[in-house]
Order: sequence, then C-alpha cells, then structure tokens
Amino acid sequence: MKSKVFSLLVLLSLAKLIVAQSNITVKQDAAISKLVDRHIELNTTVKRITGWRIQLISNSDREEVNKAKAQFLTTYPNAKTYLTYQQPYFKLRIGDFADKAEAYKFMKEINDNFKGIFIVPDIVNIFPEGIEEKN
Repeated sequence: MKSKVFSLLVLLSLAKLIVAQSNITVKQDAAISKLVDRHIELNTTVKRITGWRIQLISNSDREEVNKAKAQFLTTYPNAKTYLTYQQPYFKLRIGDFADKAEAYKFMKEINDNFKGIFIVPDIVNIFPEGIEEKN
C-alpha cells in the first residue's frame, strides 16, 4: 500500500514538473508556414464528395499502369489522374466528376484511344471557382 501511495506521489510530482516546463519555442522556415497555410486553405475550401471517376486500367504490374498513365497524360495533360493500390491490383482512375453524365461524356471522348474503360463511383475532389489543385 505504501509503495502505491509513493508511486502516486512521484507521478504527481513529475506531472507538475512537465506542466511547469511546457513553454516551447518552435523556429521554422517561412516556407513551412506558407505550406501549412496552403494546406489549411485547401482543407477548408476543397470539398470531397461521392462522385465518379473513369477507370483506365487495373493491373498487378505497376509498370504497365504507369505506361498507361504516361500515354493518357500525353493526350490529356491537364486531366487529374489517381493511382491506387488494392491488393493485388494497381488502378489508374481519372477525373473528379460530380455527376455520372459528366463522366460519361468524357469517357465517350477518350473511348477511341483507350479500350475497356468504365465509370466507377469514388470519393472525388471538388475545387471551388478560383481554387486549383497544385501538384
């Protein structure tokens, strides 16, 4: 019993010591502050909603998926691409479409160059007017 009381007193003393020494000064580069501010801005303005993407390829060979991505980006350099891994497949999806009709319209546009593509539901990024994703 005495050892438990003693242990409790030691812990309380240490806790007071830690609280008393909690003044911490952080020195950081101005670029870090700028990045943090940008991150906060994007997280308060960018909305993530359930929307649609077009799946170009699903393959267990990452190199094949990267080749498809490179081929796609040569034709559509401004399109958003998303590479994900769901064991055992790498999946390349494109676009941030709020509605399925919008995704379907773009799919019809690229269907001649890319075979076997289809529309999938996904969580997409919706950027308000004037805000663009910076890579």
